[in-house]
Amino acid sequence: MAAPREVTDHDESDPVMSLPRRMAVRAPVLVIAAALLLSGCSQLPEGPTAAPDATPQMTAPAAIAPGAAPAELQELRYDTVAMTPVIDGDAGPTGEVAQPGASKVTVFDAVDGNPLALLSPAESVPVIAHSPGWVRVMLPSRRLLPTQARPKGGVTAPDRVLKQFVNRGTGWIKTSEVTIKTGLPRVFVSKDNNRLEVISAAGRPLAVYHANIGAGVPEGPTFISSGIGVAAGCGDAAPIKLSAQSETEDGYRGQSVSPVFIAGPSAECSYTAQDVADMKPRMIQLSPADATQLASFLQPGIELDVVASVQPEVS
Repeated sequence: MAAPREVTDHDESDPVMSLPRRMAVRAPVLVIAAALLLSGCSQLPEGPTAAPDATPQMTAPAAIAPGAAPAELQELRYDTVAMTPVIDGDAGPTGEVAQPGASKVTVFDAVDGNPLALLSPAESVPVIAHSPGWVRVMLPSRRLLPTQARPKGGVTAPDRVLKQFVNRGTGWIKTSEVTIKTGLPRVFVSKDNNRLEVISAAGRPLAVYHANIGAGVPEGPTFISSGIGVAAGCGDAAPIKLSAQSETEDGYRGQSVSPVFIAGPSAECSYTAQDVADMKPRMIQLSPADATQLASFLQPGIELDVVASVQPEVS
């Protein structure tokens, strides 16, 4: 495997480079992901406790009445489900990330529209469109569970239907309630070429890595999720969690989330062969060294696009 391209303008003071390098190295991704991303706690699981196809009992969110007061609105997080407008052709990458202040931010369905939900101050989300006084952002929650996106009668919906209904939720927020970070890089993942590329805001390639991409990694736009943590007992590394979740499974081993992530496994910890098989479909796997360098470019909210074969255009 060829070494990643050298980054010649790395600046430790740059906020783009501020995410700890340790976040994606040393601990095996399979242990960390199962312990942290799937269960939301710091203890390692003791192996499978439910069948891999076990589906958590979850219901669609209640409809939000137009003009609802903020106290009645649902807070959007990685583990919530809310029917929000799907991304469309009027939205696109901007190289910007919106960060709420100390208070929750109201999310609307349109400029001067109806309130949909609340965005936690802990969330950083990519900006995908502008209007005076407003920005449109991608949201951290799923729009529907995969089982809710399937037609009645148990017939599995085509992939193109699932992609439109499970992830890719958006909303509008007021610029006065958030801080906008600009000039951030983007990440492209090409499935057929097993390639992950980091592109600067100016369109300049920063690094290229070989990646083993699981078949269950959803295609389309997503972003680096907030809430990266550490699993006890296996060093101080953590995987890079994406906002998009599985398009075919509601949850993993009875959990309420079905995560997709990037990481570089190592031999520091061990896990069963079944655990490895269960996790690989949802993983973008790099070498430990490449995962470490990739982490230096990233921060929550940075957009990532997964494509089947088309390479990004570099200006």
